[in-house]
Amino acid sequence: INIREQLRQILGQEAAFRGVQEPALQVIIKQESPVIVVIGTGGGKNILFILPAQCLGGLTVVVVPLVSLRSDIKDRCN
Repeated sequence: INIREQLRQILGQEAAFRGVQEPALQVIIKQESPVIVVIGTGGGKNILFILPAQCLGGLTVVVVPLVSLRSDIKDRCN
């Protein structure tokens, strides 16, 4: 899977990975476990589950503790 191309398909041709997103996604796509990624607010954590969910198919379960955050993530995935 070409994760850079997948990112561009999801976010547009100008999209680029930030910080540890790309190496984290490489590990996630390989389905290595466990994966722990620490990224601050606004750092792009959502792409770490959105991109694999769209590329790999199957079922993706995301646990979000805050209702407002849950709504924001749901809107981004639609």
